[in-house]
Amino acid sequence: MSELSLDEAVDLTRTGDVWVFRGGSVADRAIRTLTDAPVDHVGTAVVPEGLPPLLWHAELGGRSSPSPAARGPRRPSRQAFRRTR
Repeated sequence: MSELSLDEAVDLTRTGDVWVFRGGSVADRAIRTLTDAPVDHVGTAVVPEGLPPLLWHAELGGRSSPSPAARGPRRPSRQAFRRTR
């Protein structure tokens, strides 16, 4: 398994790709503990032609992220991603 930078991962992203996250916050650890899962968040990529990749994901607590179209593209925090292909 090799590591990718965020920019490399974004460049390789295609519609339908699943992004898997493992955070370090108390909430992230609680999710992993309560679900007995190795990850705490997942998202599916949508890559419309001519636009940067968008990440479709769920939010806890009924909160939703601002629309990328209205407020500019949002990116996940800068961290290394593991490539499994």
